[in-house]
Amino acid sequence: MPLGANVREGGDAGHPVVATDPTSPPGEAFARMAQAVAQQVSIQAMAQANFIPINIIG
Repeated sequence: MPLGANVREGGDAGHPVVATDPTSPPGEAFARMAQAVAQQVSIQAMAQANFIPINIIG
């Protein structure tokens, strides 16, 4: 994961790079990572019994 000064400074200030510079290499890398985590969470949730699936459209 690229961790340039803009990533650290923006995070410290409450302005994540995915919001302030989404097309930068770090912004794209963080977005891809977040999407991969969300996919895995969804897969795990679907594998569990006794749940109601919720679709989030965004």
